[in-house]
Amino acid sequence: MFQEHGGVIIGTDIYLHWKGQTDEETEKQSTGFSISSGDVGYLRASIGMHNENALLREIFPKKYWEPKEKDFVVVGKTTYDFDKDKKEYDVKIIPYNFKENFPKLKTLLSRYLLYNIEGVELRHEGAKSQVDMGENIVKALGNLGFDKSNIYSPGEQDIEGAIMFANSMLNFFYLGIEKQEKKLKVGIYISW
Repeated sequence: MFQEHGGVIIGTDIYLHWKGQTDEETEKQSTGFSISSGDVGYLRASIGMHNENALLREIFPKKYWEPKEKDFVVVGKTTYDFDKDKKEYDVKIIPYNFKENFPKLKTLLSRYLLYNIEGVELRHEGAKSQVDMGENIVKALGNLGFDKSNIYSPGEQDIEGAIMFANSMLNFFYLGIEKQEKKLKVGIYISW
């Protein structure tokens, strides 16, 4: 279920950024939709990963999913090379306290793994609207002639994939805590 796939992938991307982050560190976060890259500050859940999206919605409150411009803090600049047109952009985050939220993460991950073993779906209202939106996008792409078999949306969860995702979340938090302990401004940016 959790394999690399060459089709259209719709979902949640969460980036951890910090003051002093280098372009090289930022570039490492371009993982090609890997769900096991928390150690470089990148979390990924495709639209069909219902339990994972519900977990992300639980650990990162609504203000991270529906931010207001005033919530953001600029922690640096980075350059992107789009179509051979290199541009510099502000790196914006919403500050997040990884240390303070780590006990909550451990509790949520325990529940997440148990639910995956038992085949129970986690519920979170924000994730429900996200799943509905994803299903509408997949339907629209199908209506436009896209081969739906190339639209990756995993169904049933396998325990190996759940463990991989849980480990990625732990590594994401360990990196956030490490940056906090160095007294760096640290936070996240969510794209979904």
